[in-house]
Amino acid sequence: MKNKLINFLIIIVFVFVNSCSLNLKEGSLDEAFRLAGDNKIELQKVIEHFKKKSEDSLKLKAAYFLISNLKKSISISENPSIQRPIDLIQPILKEKGKTSETFEIFNQYLNSSVSHKNLNFNRDIDLVNSNMLIENIELAYKAIESLPKDLRPNDMLFYDYVLPYKNDKEPLEPDLRKKLLKQYGWIHSVIKENNSIDSGVCSLLDTLNLKLSPNTIFSGIPKVSQINEIKFGPCSYLVNLVVQILRALGIPATSDFTEHWGNHHAFGHEWLVFFSNGTEHAIDVYDYRQLNNIYKYASLPKVYRKNLNADFSHNGITCKDVTKKYKKDKAADILLEGEKKVSKIQIGVFNTGGNWKTINAPMEKTKNGYVFKDFGNDIIYMAESIDSDLQINKTVFFLNDKNKVEYLKPDYQKKIKAIITRKYPPANVRDNGWKESWIESLATCKIMAANKKDFSDAVELYNLEDFRTYNPININLHNNKPYIYYFLKGLDGNRTHIAEFYPITPDGNPIVFNTCEITSDINYDELNPDLISDDKPLTYLDASSLNILYTFKKPTIVTDFRLQARNDDNNVKPNNDYELFYWDKSWKSLGRKIANDTLLVFDKVPSNAVYWLKNYTEGKEEHVFLLDSIGKQYWPGVTNLFTRPENIWFCSQ
Repeated sequence: MKNKLINFLIIIVFVFVNSCSLNLKEGSLDEAFRLAGDNKIELQKVIEHFKKKSEDSLKLKAAYFLISNLKKSISISENPSIQRPIDLIQPILKEKGKTSETFEIFNQYLNSSVSHKNLNFNRDIDLVNSNMLIENIELAYKAIESLPKDLRPNDMLFYDYVLPYKNDKEPLEPDLRKKLLKQYGWIHSVIKENNSIDSGVCSLLDTLNLKLSPNTIFSGIPKVSQINEIKFGPCSYLVNLVVQILRALGIPATSDFTEHWGNHHAFGHEWLVFFSNGTEHAIDVYDYRQLNNIYKYASLPKVYRKNLNADFSHNGITCKDVTKKYKKDKAADILLEGEKKVSKIQIGVFNTGGNWKTINAPMEKTKNGYVFKDFGNDIIYMAESIDSDLQINKTVFFLNDKNKVEYLKPDYQKKIKAIITRKYPPANVRDNGWKESWIESLATCKIMAANKKDFSDAVELYNLEDFRTYNPININLHNNKPYIYYFLKGLDGNRTHIAEFYPITPDGNPIVFNTCEITSDINYDELNPDLISDDKPLTYLDASSLNILYTFKKPTIVTDFRLQARNDDNNVKPNNDYELFYWDKSWKSLGRKIANDTLLVFDKVPSNAVYWLKNYTEGKEEHVFLLDSIGKQYWPGVTNLFTRPENIWFCSQ
């Protein structure tokens, strides 16, 4: 078989394929046979196999569908050296479980033993054989026949999201569907017992107990069966595993993804989509969070759905644009004015370090300019155009919450005083991470003291109802009485987020105590006292009905406590070195300063621009922002968002 290799380093930006309609006729195979070259005979064997029996007419149509779409599918060659780290981590997984320590050890194994040689992408149409395709079709029909009749998918869902043997560019595994069906086929009994697809998906997720490890980086792409062995890793690999298992069970499944967030420093995210009883569910596979509602408010420039039968290829994976499904009225077409001499234009969002990340999307050229369809609003974008003279022009604009494009051209005639307090947005809607709630949670707490073991004589020393800062502070209790027990009491049933809490002397030195005991109404894995006494703002406790109890060997007068709310350490910090920039075709400096307070003030700043604050002392998280008419920071996607979407979990954890 002659392989037609696609170099691993090539990034396929986007291509259009001929048709997104279902190809269920023999005539649709002509192009596939032509492209298959020497492998044409293997594809013809599949057709002849299902032509033999009239009762196989549906399977014959499935063969037409798969073969006609093979030209769109590519697979990376397997990296054999990935298996050794997976074998080595097994005893550690049994001993320590899927913890951050385990992930760090595994990453070390990957770095030390995995070959980083260049790998190749190969066209599936050159690789697949007749046995693989025939078995895939047979097992797909067997799986849906194992479901209750009223729960079986319709034809469209079956062809799009059950029949395909893969969902990404992972290495081919010819017998994967058979192995997954054998291992997880018991889910069918759960579905039948409850007459519910949802119950089966919940049972599967509970069994898998997948854990996110975003810093686990493989050389190439691991096989689905390898992720099935460790059950942790980046979101895309975890989702791909669940998709393949659900398809093996006859449950329509795929994944949606965004390649980059609009107001987050990291790259994008991928999540599970499956269909049951006519309902489409979007969830994270490692915490079961339902995303359909939350992502309406999240900063999503684009959302794509992997679909073998789609008409758009994103980096070698055929996809449908489903941005509107999530964003609804918070997505709009972007019309950019352009001159005739512009030969190419593309849109990007801020990445990190002053760079912009291109968002792959088709563009339509009209007489009025260039149209990009269905982009998420309340996001700052950069349009990079290249004219016929190969001159590059970078224009920054804001697609506001009214779906209007505002070009951000600095106004040098109207300058303002900028008051800067942060370098990163104060909330994270994508996982409902409202950082204001961290402070709010401490405002419901009290610092108490007692001498009796049952706390029947407990007294309130300090009420934190006016607590309003992310910065570490020393709380003066105004206490002159000795006590054995001092404790922070959180509100029953509420989550408390705290980074530091420990007793100190009036001049700030830690006081030696006997024990520190932390309790909660939920059994958390890491209620570690070290997390709240290490003076590290990024380590913290996050627990429901939290109580932190310090016990002394004898009654002791404690006058002060060191206290800090959980925070992202992105506020302006005294003694840190900062530089403020604004964009005018490139980044222009407004000056560099050492902060002597928790805010920075810059005079004579051009208005109507986009700005970026760089911290040279520490930290990686940073993002662009706007300034209002009085110089106050405006964070797109956060500042004007007054709705906090409720967290809803698909099934109990």
